[in-house]
Amino acid sequence: MPHDTGMLDVMASYEAVSIRVGSTPCVPMRGSMLSEALEPVNPFHEGAAGKYFVGRDDQLKRFTRALTALRKAEPAHLYVAGVNGRGKTSCLEKLVEMARESDILAVRVALDGGVRAQQQILAMFEKLLRKVDEIHKEMAGAPRLIAEWKQSSGSPFHLPGSGRLQNDHLLQDLTHVRDVIAELGFRHLVLCIDEGERIEPYALSALKNALLELKEYLVVLSVRLAEDHGDPVRAGKLKLEEIAAAADRDLGAARLFVGGVGLGSFTAEQARYCITRRLEDNAIRFDDAVIDLIVRVAEGLPDRIISYAHQVYDRTEAAETDIATVEIFRQTFVALHKLELDEANALSAQSTSSDRRTLRELARHDVPLTPLDLARKLYADASADVLEPVADALRGVLDRVGDTFCVSTDGRYLVPDPVRRYALEISMEPE
Repeated sequence: MPHDTGMLDVMASYEAVSIRVGSTPCVPMRGSMLSEALEPVNPFHEGAAGKYFVGRDDQLKRFTRALTALRKAEPAHLYVAGVNGRGKTSCLEKLVEMARESDILAVRVALDGGVRAQQQILAMFEKLLRKVDEIHKEMAGAPRLIAEWKQSSGSPFHLPGSGRLQNDHLLQDLTHVRDVIAELGFRHLVLCIDEGERIEPYALSALKNALLELKEYLVVLSVRLAEDHGDPVRAGKLKLEEIAAAADRDLGAARLFVGGVGLGSFTAEQARYCITRRLEDNAIRFDDAVIDLIVRVAEGLPDRIISYAHQVYDRTEAAETDIATVEIFRQTFVALHKLELDEANALSAQSTSSDRRTLRELARHDVPLTPLDLARKLYADASADVLEPVADALRGVLDRVGDTFCVSTDGRYLVPDPVRRYALEISMEPE
C-alpha cells in the first residue's frame, strides 16, 4: 500500500481532513492571554464540518465493519438516511477520510437530479474520474482518466460513446477505473454518493448490475428524507425501494444496499461538544448558558446548531468582546424570529401577570405537563387540596392559548416548537 507523503498531501487537499471524534467536551482556554494571541476566526462557517466532526460513533462503527468486509472482497453497500440538516454530507466526508486512513482510495460525488439515467451516470463518472486524476497526477506525473474519457475514438471508456445506458458498458468502465487505481497501489475504492435520493431508477438498476460483478468497490449512498417517522433506516429503505420499483420493479437494486445507517438529532452532550469542539483555541468563547440555549432552541439538529452558533459568534465579534453572553444570544434570536416573538408578545399583552407566569413555566419545559404538574412547579409549598383547584384554573389558561403555541394530548400540555417555546418564555418575563 502506498504511503507517499506527497500523495497524502494531495488527497488531503481536496477532501480529506484531520478529524478527531470524541464524547468528552474540551473547554476552550479562557483569559486575556488567549485573546491577545489569537485573531477571532468564525469556526462555524459552512464547510468546516469535516474538521470538527463529532458524534455518530455507532454509525462509524458500522462503516468500519464495511471496510473490513471490503478488504475480504465481500462488499456490503450502505445507505445513510436522514431528513435535511442531519449531517449526511458531513458523514460521507468522514467516511472518505476513514477509508483513506486505511489506504483505500475514496471519493465523494453528488448526483445531478432531473436528468435521464445515462446523463446522470455520465456526470457521476466524470466527477469520479476527476477525483482519481488528482491522485494520478501526483503519483504518476499527469492526469490520465479524464483524457481517456474525452477521447473521441480509441478510448477504453464505453459510456461516453453510447447512445443509451448499457449495463455492460458501465461494468467495463468501472473495471477500467479499478485497473488504473490498482496500478497506483490501491486494491479498493469507496464511492460515497451524496444526494442519492436523486438517483434515476434505471441508473440505480445499472449500478446494481455492475457492482454485483465487482468486489473491489464499496458504495455508500446518502438518502435525504422528507420525514423519517422516527426511524430513518426504515424510511431510507422504503425510499430506495420506491426508486427501484420505478425501474421495472428491479427491487434487487434497493437490496444491493444491505445495511442502512440512520442519522437523527444529536444528544444534548453531542450538541454541546459540537459547539465547544469548534471553539477550542479560539479567541471567542461562549458562556455555558449560551451553549445550553443554542442546544435547546436548535433541538439537537446539527444544521440549526451551527447556524445559531455562527450568528452568535459574528454578533459577539461585532460587539468587540470575547465572550458570547445570553444577551447576545437574545439579540440573535430576536433578529431571526421576529414573527414568533410578535405572536408571543401579542399573547403576553392579552394575559394577566398570573397567566404569564403559568405560560412562562410551561415554556421552560420540553416535555408534556399536566395542569397538576404545572401547579406543583409554580406552588411547590402548597398542599394537595389547594393544588387541585389551582390545576383546574391553569387548565383553563392553557386551553385559551390555542394551538399556535400549545398542544394538548391526553390531558398533557406542551409547546412543541422549540423556537416558539423560547419566544414565549422571554415574552412572558415579569415586567
